[in-house]
Amino acid sequence: MFKVMEKENRMRRVCSRALAVMLALLFCIPVLNLQPSAYALSDGMIRVKLTRLGSPSSITMKATCDYYLSGNPSVRVAAGSTMKVSVVSGNLSLTVGESTVALGGAARLMRSKSGNYGVQFIAPSLSNLFCGDLFFYASGSTITTILNIYIENYLYGVVGYEISPSSGIEALKAQAVAARNYALRQKSARVSSSYDVTDSTSDQVFKGYNASSSYANVVKAVDATKGGVLYYGNALAACYYSASNGGQTESTRNVWGGKLAYSVVKDDPYDYESSGTKKTAAIKKNASGLHADLKNALITGMAGQLAAAGCSTAAGDIEINAIESITPCNPKYAEPSRLYKTLTFKLKVTGKTSAGESRTGMVSVDIPTYGAFESWYSLSINSSDNETVWVAETEDTFQVRFMRNGHGVGMSQRGAQVMAKN
Repeated sequence: MFKVMEKENRMRRVCSRALAVMLALLFCIPVLNLQPSAYALSDGMIRVKLTRLGSPSSITMKATCDYYLSGNPSVRVAAGSTMKVSVVSGNLSLTVGESTVALGGAARLMRSKSGNYGVQFIAPSLSNLFCGDLFFYASGSTITTILNIYIENYLYGVVGYEISPSSGIEALKAQAVAARNYALRQKSARVSSSYDVTDSTSDQVFKGYNASSSYANVVKAVDATKGGVLYYGNALAACYYSASNGGQTESTRNVWGGKLAYSVVKDDPYDYESSGTKKTAAIKKNASGLHADLKNALITGMAGQLAAAGCSTAAGDIEINAIESITPCNPKYAEPSRLYKTLTFKLKVTGKTSAGESRTGMVSVDIPTYGAFESWYSLSINSSDNETVWVAETEDTFQVRFMRNGHGVGMSQRGAQVMAKN
């Protein structure tokens, strides 16, 4: 898929970028530009707040390359050494072996070697290697740590933790482009802050460089798309992504209220075919085995129609003979949204008149999906009512399926995996 005929490195990058973009955002971003100016942005650094360290009073690390103290290069930590940064009453100190140096309220330890070299955190313990300069800030009895890292090296520690590292290489490339765009947009938005992104889900999960063979394709994907970003006009595009969009991309306007011209609601057959989160309730056509709450709601909902036909509305006088159809209705947003708020049940029922005569006929009842049907059949996936609703028919049942894991905006990671496989 990524066959390249040009000899120039820049053209190789452009081709990789373009195809990764097509893979990642075919369904949500119809008009985006690829610009060479991306390279200058991508060659920069990004500041990552390491929240997974918690709020320690001391941090012990092992250096895999030489580090020196910014402002005083004579203070050096040799590769292979273990160092400890501690705080007492708002003042930091650095201890290596038997030597301790006072650092004041803030300090910067700079790498003397680029590439996949950095520190391993021993206490608090974090797996993997954190490759970059280290900024420490004291606040009372706690230390805040900021890692200053090249963006491409940062992506080594993001892509395989935001999407499975075993995903197809093309899906990993798509994730790398989306993650790079996100990081650069955050960097631009947080110029006045002490950091650009955190290492948690509040931004993007970042866990450092993993040298194991299972993450080899992550590195290949980042390298293959180096410098690849998406623009809409002259601005970096907002490349959102979620685990699964439920077979339909969602728009930023529907989720957050901010309208983006390239964020649209559109069916995504790749996600629909994927292993994304799906929960299904099987409703038998003969109406047997109905959840008690659903049955009660159906009987209550048909009361007006029964009364108009001269029949009793008492539950004991009503028999649901069959379910003829279940149709999702009343979308939460404008078409083609599949966030349906009701399910219309068309039922064949038998009721009794006051004279005891049986009458059989058809009725239609609307049942709320979110907060009702969803709850009765344990179909909830997200905390918000944003699952897509689908109904499929078999010989004996109606399969009511709820889908979507996450906000659904932008790239579906599960859909990208299907595209990569295909």
